[in-house]
Amino acid sequence: MTSNTASGAIVVFSMAEEGSVVDAVERFVVPLRKYDPDVPIVMIGAKADIATKSDTMRRNIMDATVTQHVWLYESDANTDVRPIIDAAVTSILTGVRSELKSVK
Repeated sequence: MTSNTASGAIVVFSMAEEGSVVDAVERFVVPLRKYDPDVPIVMIGAKADIATKSDTMRRNIMDATVTQHVWLYESDANTDVRPIIDAAVTSILTGVRSELKSVK
C-alpha cells in the first residue's frame, strides 16, 4: 500500500550565499512542515569551504535547526558527499520522526 506522506526530505542550500538557508526554509521546509509536521528533514549546507559564515548566516542556520527541527550537515569541495547523504538517509529511515515528536 502506498502512502501520501513523505518518509523524509533532504534540502540542500548554499552556505556561500547569505539568503540561501532562509530561502530553503521558506520554499521547502515550511511547506513540508505544513503538509506533515512530523516529516524528518535533513538540511545540507553546500560550499562550506567558501562560506563567509557571517553572524547572520550562523543565526539563520541555528534558527532553522531549532525552530524547524531539522538535522544539519555541511559539505565542501573536498568532502565526499556520499557519507553525508548516507547519514541523512539513515537518520530519516531510523526514527528521526519519533525523535521529532518528543522534541515538540
